[in-house]
Amino acid sequence: MTIPRQTINDVRRTDPVNEWTAKIADAGRRRFLSYGADFDTRAIILEMEIQPDWEDKIKALWEKNKAAVEHDLKLEFGEAFHQQKVANFIAIKSAPFSILSYHNNLFHQIRRAFIQILYYPALVGACALGERMLNHLSWICATISGVQRLIGCEVKPCTNCAHCARFPA
Repeated sequence: MTIPRQTINDVRRTDPVNEWTAKIADAGRRRFLSYGADFDTRAIILEMEIQPDWEDKIKALWEKNKAAVEHDLKLEFGEAFHQQKVANFIAIKSAPFSILSYHNNLFHQIRRAFIQILYYPALVGACALGERMLNHLSWICATISGVQRLIGCEVKPCTNCAHCARFPA
């Protein structure tokens, strides 16, 4: 008797991700499996200017929404230097969408550090994350070049990555 192969369509998405990825056939190592997204529009709400020609009901609703967002930010980031944190939150804008979830957690930490007026940790984190991403791109380029050499393809080094610049053909 064989155990039926469980696919991504068979798992309960309400379970924590680390529980159900181990159950599917590829053990969660699927390249294009997206676990979730972060779409925070609070910065857009805060930077929206209320126009004088809007109806009073709409103006009141926007004021209420802005007050609620500021209250949530105060609870999330603390009351100390609240106006500066709100200004930083607006300045950094909404997080961009990313299809590469590998770096999202680190990027989220950098954003939070910047919002909380921790500029040096945010700067160091951003530089380290940028270096890490470039190293991953370099590794991918080196791997592709190695495979091309192995199968006998003509290899032309790219001019964009550190790996090819260090090891020209």
